[in-house]
Amino acid sequence: MANRILVDTGFWYAVFDKRDCHKADAECLIAKYFDKSAYEIVVPFPTMYELLRTRFVKNKEALEEIRQMFQSGRITRLDDDAYRLEALELTLLESKRNISLVDNIIRLMLDDKSVGAKGLITFNVGDFQDVCHKNSIDILF
Repeated sequence: MANRILVDTGFWYAVFDKRDCHKADAECLIAKYFDKSAYEIVVPFPTMYELLRTRFVKNKEALEEIRQMFQSGRITRLDDDAYRLEALELTLLESKRNISLVDNIIRLMLDDKSVGAKGLITFNVGDFQDVCHKNSIDILF
């Protein structure tokens, strides 16, 4: 199995929003990981709900670019069925952490050894640092 790298929603915002403060970092990450056969880019499906909302889909250029990325065969979508209910409980009951439902799903995916994540692309390090450290997963930014 190639080195599996999960991608958080904030990365996509940085890729497609010219004003995003992480735009240059996102472009470097694309050059470093997206076009290399040594890496498998894994997109947790819930991040697509966050990204492909009305404001984004009005940007036809960005929509076409992401469509091409997915059709390239370089990106794997990771279904969230196995994580939804536990993530919902964590989101509703873990009031001291204030972590979104999507981020809780990603955290559970990172904690699942069968996913085989070796890296996480995120600009939201604080919400993932503990689970990545516990599982020896590199945070890439």
